[in-house]
Amino acid sequence: MPPKLLAGVLAMVGHASHMHDKLKRADEAHKEALEIYHQLGDKRNEADMLRCVATRDPDGEAHIRMDMQALDLATEAGDRFLIAAINGNLSTSLHVLDRVPEALEALKRGTEAAEGGLEHCVVHLFANLAALQFATGAVEQSLMTYRSILPVAREFSTILLPIICLELADAFTQLGRYDEALEQYHE
Repeated sequence: MPPKLLAGVLAMVGHASHMHDKLKRADEAHKEALEIYHQLGDKRNEADMLRCVATRDPDGEAHIRMDMQALDLATEAGDRFLIAAINGNLSTSLHVLDRVPEALEALKRGTEAAEGGLEHCVVHLFANLAALQFATGAVEQSLMTYRSILPVAREFSTILLPIICLELADAFTQLGRYDEALEQYHE
């Protein structure tokens, strides 16, 4: 089988295995695809496989190192979706390690990469940014972020829409804007 085709098949096996909680098999397939993409010099797909492998690494520092390497590759490849997705993963790991300022920076980079057409792909990224802004006391910023993503969530993300509405309502409540909060709670 041609190497690029084999790597693509392995990537799909990894994705399917991950979705069915067969994480060891997912890791094996993604690592094998990663190696092939690396040998082929396919930076975009190498970044994607590195991102997938990193998400399953229980060592937070190793996860961050892999995400940073994947981010460099995605940036070289100019893939805005991957830049956004990798920054989302990176922010989660940084937040877990209580590196909040770095997590916020990663989320900002991710949302900037997604702006202008990719917001629907990474609604969760914007929601995470708003939640982290709220948690760190930047309630006005949080409100602006939630409001900017609400129309996209209404159109594309039925799963996240209730969460975004509730968190937006909480931000309005925190600012004493109770009528607007009530509207969001009703939605």
